[in-house]
This record gives sequence, structure tokens and C-alpha cells, in this order.
Amino acid sequence: MKRLNDIGLTNVFPAIARNKRSEYTSYYFAGDYADLINDNKFSNYLNYSSIRKAITLNVEGQTDYFYWKCYVPVIKKILHDVENVHNAITNY
Repeated sequence: MKRLNDIGLTNVFPAIARNKRSEYTSYYFAGDYADLINDNKFSNYLNYSSIRKAITLNVEGQTDYFYWKCYVPVIKKILHDVENVHNAITNY
């Protein structure tokens, strides 16, 4: 941490960064949660992610908590926003 402080950085950084421009909006994810193994046969059912979000516990050393409580809702929000922009453009 001293080395980071020496160059003016902290050891705290955002997990997700959004860059909003007039032409586009981009996102940077500081983790690799797209590769999280989900071998549950129920994962394609309606409301599965909502149920997992509700029952996932914050257990040290496991990435499930961040994945279900943050990553999945953010991805859903991004996709919803993209759909709204697409609809606004095509219905113009």
C-alpha cells in the first residue's frame, strides 16, 4: 500500500466504472464475474436471479455475494437501458 500512496493512489478502487459520452456509454468491470461457474439446472427459470440475490449470504472468500447482489442487477440495468435507447431510436 505504501507504494500506491507514494504515487498518489489508494488501495480502494471502484468495482464498476461508467464512462458516459454523447455517442455511447461504456462500463469497466474490475472483476471477472462472467466466468463464475453456475451449474444449477434452475438458472434459466423465471426469477432465479431474484431468488439467488435474496438468499445469498456474504461469506468471506466467496464471490457469490458480489455476483448476485451487484453484478447481476447492474448487468440487468445496463441491458434495460440499452433496450430503452434502442426503442427510442427505432421509434423516433
